[in-house]
Amino acid sequence: MEVEFTRSFYWKIFYCAMAVGFALFVDIGFIQSQVKDQPALILFPLLSTLFGILVVISQFISKVIISADYIVKINITGKRKLLTINVKGVSIGEKYISIIPISDDYKKITINNYIDYPDSEDLTSWLKENFADLDAAALKDQQAKVLTDPRLGATEIERKRKLTAAKIVAVVYSIIGVVLGAFGIASQNNFVVYLLMGYPLAGVLITGLNPLIKFVSNSKRSVYPFIMVGVLPPVFILFISALSEFEIYNHQNAWLPFFGIAATLFFLFFKTSVNDALPVKGQIIIMLIAGLLYGYGSTIHINCDFDKSSPKLIQTSVYNKWIEHNKGAHYHLKLASWDGDQKPRDIEVSHATYNSYIEGGSINVYLKNGLLNIPWYSLYK
Repeated sequence: MEVEFTRSFYWKIFYCAMAVGFALFVDIGFIQSQVKDQPALILFPLLSTLFGILVVISQFISKVIISADYIVKINITGKRKLLTINVKGVSIGEKYISIIPISDDYKKITINNYIDYPDSEDLTSWLKENFADLDAAALKDQQAKVLTDPRLGATEIERKRKLTAAKIVAVVYSIIGVVLGAFGIASQNNFVVYLLMGYPLAGVLITGLNPLIKFVSNSKRSVYPFIMVGVLPPVFILFISALSEFEIYNHQNAWLPFFGIAATLFFLFFKTSVNDALPVKGQIIIMLIAGLLYGYGSTIHINCDFDKSSPKLIQTSVYNKWIEHNKGAHYHLKLASWDGDQKPRDIEVSHATYNSYIEGGSINVYLKNGLLNIPWYSLYK
């Protein structure tokens, strides 16, 4: 007997509306923009429209079918079938289900957002009754591994104490990281920026000195505490502040330090804090994101905050001015190019500075070399 599971009608309509709304937003924005004479940019509305169509189709063909003999997942990319005799076990998260085969000869089945199914409890109950819970098995194995590791202490009590201490360190680090990220949003003080740059390195030091602390963990599968929550807010705010505070004239010399710093942070976290109870691919993705955010943010801040070069005065004009309404008003001046490039350069300014200039009026720009030879410009010396 087969049982079929599909997304509820409400969620189908919701995802369809979101996809169509996104496609219309991009398409209308392109039609109203001033870039219709650039043929290459038509890819954006075409891709958004294709995305919307695929999402709508997917909502009505996606399904999961289970029986005593097999499990089938059907979606827009095709059909995947796994015989129950070839299932090793299941991993059930808050938003996904992974059905793991007994060997790499078979492909696993992943059911995303299964909670959108009106009968999702029946689905999870059937899977738990018929297959091994791989999360519980992994957690039990790791607990045994930690509590019998002689490097962590001579007795089990001592090892438990070290695990508890590691959890405290990870929680304190994470709380401080979140608070520091909040300070970074509210302050442009250089000292706060230096703390944002140094905090992820402190995380590397913590994971390097304490093998019980990982970058990522999952309480269903792992006993290890983790520090991802403390790392991501500082690196994200560092990245955002680099984008918003500095106007880079030319990124050509930025790529080498950017990727160098990003690769270094990624390598250090990967070397010191991979959690063997979790899929490595997911950990790599999160570490890469952290490394890339940190790499760009720290590169730009080092280049501009520590720049002692003499500014070069450039006289140009205000091409036009505009106000962006996104969580408050943001004031922009578009400066006529001064280097032969036909594209005006946009710069965000204060309300007072915005009112100080008129379209077509002259304006002074200060071009600076940058500590890392990444030229940048400002309206101020």
